[in-house]
Amino acid sequence: MKVLNCEQTRLLEKSQVDRGSTYYELMENAGVQAGKFLISRLGGKSGQEIAIVCGKGNNGGDGFVCAKYLKSQGLTPIILLVDGEPRTPDAVRAFNGAVDSRVTVWRIWESREKVLEKIRNADCIVDAVYGIGFKGELKPEMLEVIRAINNTHSRVLSVDLPSGVGCDDGSVINGGVKADITVTFSTPKVGQLLYPAMDYCGEVVIAPVGINKWLTAESDSVMETIEEQYLKDVLPPKKKSSNKGSVGTLLAVCGSFGMAGAAVMAAQAALKSGAGLLKMTMPKSIYSICAGYIPQAVFIPMEETEKGTLSRNNLDKIISEIESCTAVMVGCGLNIDEDVEALVCEIIRHSAKPIIIDADGINAVAKHINVLKEAKAPIVLTPHPGEMARLLGCRIADVQNDRLNVAKEFAMENNVTLVLKGANTIIASPNGKCMVNTTGNSGMSKGGSGDVLAGMLGAFVSQGADMFNSAAAAVFCHGKAGDITAQELGMLSMQPTDLISRLPFVYKEVL
Repeated sequence: MKVLNCEQTRLLEKSQVDRGSTYYELMENAGVQAGKFLISRLGGKSGQEIAIVCGKGNNGGDGFVCAKYLKSQGLTPIILLVDGEPRTPDAVRAFNGAVDSRVTVWRIWESREKVLEKIRNADCIVDAVYGIGFKGELKPEMLEVIRAINNTHSRVLSVDLPSGVGCDDGSVINGGVKADITVTFSTPKVGQLLYPAMDYCGEVVIAPVGINKWLTAESDSVMETIEEQYLKDVLPPKKKSSNKGSVGTLLAVCGSFGMAGAAVMAAQAALKSGAGLLKMTMPKSIYSICAGYIPQAVFIPMEETEKGTLSRNNLDKIISEIESCTAVMVGCGLNIDEDVEALVCEIIRHSAKPIIIDADGINAVAKHINVLKEAKAPIVLTPHPGEMARLLGCRIADVQNDRLNVAKEFAMENNVTLVLKGANTIIASPNGKCMVNTTGNSGMSKGGSGDVLAGMLGAFVSQGADMFNSAAAAVFCHGKAGDITAQELGMLSMQPTDLISRLPFVYKEVL
């Protein structure tokens, strides 16, 4: 599904109006949809007093229509004007319609304390102050209104976007409405899928307002959400004559003394994700551990340093092994030292096969960032925010506050596919295309989850799937396995190994 910014949303609406609709019809549809969701999802019922907190623009107009609709359904809506009289022609028309329906109106400039009291005592609140057009900081007088909304125990529905939240970047500079549900229209908006705005939107539901689907399909977008139907054709179909050599051979350059578990989890996930043959290089000291957990793999124990990491003396042997594989996965549990850094950089320089780089592989790259420009083969990097900050030499907060642009710019500048992990993982391609994932949960925030994802991604790439599509598919299925696990076991106790055992059920459904 396409994800639009403010300007793209305006252009989409204009395209519909150019084909015979009116802006007021879109406003009416939006306001009625908001009212329907308030009744069905927030439990609004006859006799309840609903505070419709409205601005002076078209978001306020949506609120006025919502008030009129709720009045017709037997509820008691009250309109609270908190930013001036309605000023756009459509908002004025909607306001007059609500007044004609005998909806009570209170103006904050006439009785500030009364308006704040109405907010505090409301059974439900509709936030229709700013919507998608807001940018910058809230004024002090508006902050007081928003604090009043947030300090109530009432359920809150925001129309299109919580007031105070930036539509284009998900920014919340000095405060915003914390909604229980955000009803947005036609498509998701960029800000709803980015941190920190996600903490303010609550549940996001998408409601139709009369815009033709083909117009939406043809509209420009900032990014797209990953949908199940997108994944159906990611993996090349297997022929009846397929054998282990023809469906992909993955080489895993992983593990070190004390971190065999990372290599094991990545390997198990790769095998559950369809890798035809898995070869594993690891320090000799952890060979027996890995072999005990993964009998299907071909093991290549190698020389190690005193620290228990792979020695740089193994380079020629690793490069030789890469030649017989279809993809190479580097990083899970490698640890970091000068030998590991040298190995990772030389693999990047010499490999003619696609490379998946995770964990300490990323930490090695961060110290030699220009090596990415020497790569011969496609590369995908899978950093979490801390690793991304190391790649850029910045603070984690700088990454989290601009996740989409950080991922997009890094991918384009370094000609890599980037998977920026975290809540709503972002996948960015070298050509600027971006996707955002909506599966997964906080129960997955445990050591080892990234190793599972790396193994899945390595398996997909080894089977011949496109790098960007592989990343999108792996991230989506990884999150879906996490959601199934959370439902069965609960987020507190679930472990990354539990995700691996759920992967077959996800793949059976999705792929």
